[in-house]
Amino acid sequence: MTASSATLNAARGVDEIQAWIVAQVSDLLGVEPAAIDVRQALSFYGLSSAEAAMLAGDLEAWLGRSVPVSLAWDHPTIERMARHLADEGSVPTPEARRVQPPDVDELLAEIEGLSDETVQILSSKKR
Repeated sequence: MTASSATLNAARGVDEIQAWIVAQVSDLLGVEPAAIDVRQALSFYGLSSAEAAMLAGDLEAWLGRSVPVSLAWDHPTIERMARHLADEGSVPTPEARRVQPPDVDELLAEIEGLSDETVQILSSKKR
């Protein structure tokens, strides 16, 4: 990676990455960008594994760095993907490399997005 591309990649923030992913998902799935909720799991929109792999490849080309094919499964929402990719673009401090507690608002949003059937299944499981 050249110094100029490293500077460019480091400058890509969460909002820019998120907007780019929304545009790509919109094109891939034929969904209007305004209809895409960045906090909703991409599986909600019907993103297939082949499309997820294409998205990872396109992100890799756009960012100029390696992106795992499993990105959409490891970070299932656009918001989480963008945060992850923006964080990877910078050099973390030793403190930042420590395991971070989950974001409560993000977890609550995921819980609120669960179907009644899923909640019923999860609540019926024994600990």
